[in-house]
Amino acid sequence: MAERKKGRTGADVSLDYEVLSRIRSAMPDLSPAKQSLARYVMEHVEEAAFISARELGRRAGYSEPVAVRLATNLNFHGYGEFQKALQDVLRQRLWRSMQVNVERNRGADPGSLLAEVYRNELENLARTFRFNDLSSYQRAAGLVMEADWVAVMGSRASQPTASLLHYYLTQIRKAPVMLWQAPDIPQALYGLGPNGLAIVVSQANYDRIVSFVAEDVRRVGGKVIGLVDSWSAPIVALSDLVLVASTTGTALELSPIGFSFIVSALLRAINQKYPDEVEETVAGVIATSRRYLDFEKLHALDVRGTRRGGRRVAAAECGRGGGRGTQE
Repeated sequence: MAERKKGRTGADVSLDYEVLSRIRSAMPDLSPAKQSLARYVMEHVEEAAFISARELGRRAGYSEPVAVRLATNLNFHGYGEFQKALQDVLRQRLWRSMQVNVERNRGADPGSLLAEVYRNELENLARTFRFNDLSSYQRAAGLVMEADWVAVMGSRASQPTASLLHYYLTQIRKAPVMLWQAPDIPQALYGLGPNGLAIVVSQANYDRIVSFVAEDVRRVGGKVIGLVDSWSAPIVALSDLVLVASTTGTALELSPIGFSFIVSALLRAINQKYPDEVEETVAGVIATSRRYLDFEKLHALDVRGTRRGGRRVAAAECGRGGGRGTQE
């Protein structure tokens, strides 16, 4: 045991080693079903930490009650406390990895740094792929396309994802799609009907304003999709549907690639579920863009012609004025 603790802080051991050790120690006393589920948890900690008891049971091939009873048998006060302990394990692993990476990056070969980033992003993509099943994307597609209005919001580091999603939704939805900024939200909410949808992007450090937005949207009868980096994000409790992205960075930053994967998968699900409507909307957007492009070309030609004509008129006037001056 002492060798396992070597090189770790006390907090690392208490969260990582102790939690997983508790599962291993309880194995002989568990039923075959719970043993199988416990092995699944140890092999897929990053998944178990961010999915519901029902989803954990489904992925492992068992029912929700089996997952709940496993948490109780491990001396946790319910599945929620068990899940939080697993999330703490991942946080400690992430923090330890960040500390190691900061030291490793000092004077490291640039090529090895690129390879490390590459491997890390592949892992983020793989985890995000496992976190969310196809039915979640299909349900999200239905919410997006059936709503009378859609608003997208993200604050701080979540703003780029929100802007990206907003841009593409405006290309495939006939009904309005809004991009909410914090100061304008009260005015934006005023007068909106009940059949609406807010897509809220939220990642650590969490901004309380996104929770306020979700509460207000639900108050007027709308629905909320939460795009989060963890099932423990505050917005989860206020969301009708949650999509989870893996955002583990290689140093101190949070990786955006998991959210980009979710955006791409959601757009693909919309296109697959509503092909005719998407095709019609895209064709309309392209036609409108061409009209504006044609207008800009004509305007540019007109401006250049006016300038050339203006110079010719001015030269002629100068010529006439100079002639008159000579005659005088």
